[in-house]
Amino acid sequence: MEAKLTKLDKYVAITNPPRIDQIVNAVIESGGSFVTVDNSEIQEAKAALGRRGIDVEPTGAVAYAGSIKYFSVTPIEGGAAIALTGAGLKSD
Repeated sequence: MEAKLTKLDKYVAITNPPRIDQIVNAVIESGGSFVTVDNSEIQEAKAALGRRGIDVEPTGAVAYAGSIKYFSVTPIEGGAAIALTGAGLKSD
């Protein structure tokens, strides 16, 4: 059964990634993990960035949404760099 994609999902979802095995192995071997976010978390992250004067398109807010979720349960010392891509002028 394929997941139903909604407005934001359809721009970033890859239902059958060609290198899924390599991706999963790299995450496992590096001791990393995956985080999933839903549309509301993406919208909240986009709004939070906007309040800071950073205008990104919704897909550009996905990494920030994931970092909020991840760091809320896995605190780190120091800081982290989050890549924010896609100017907000491109979004509707």
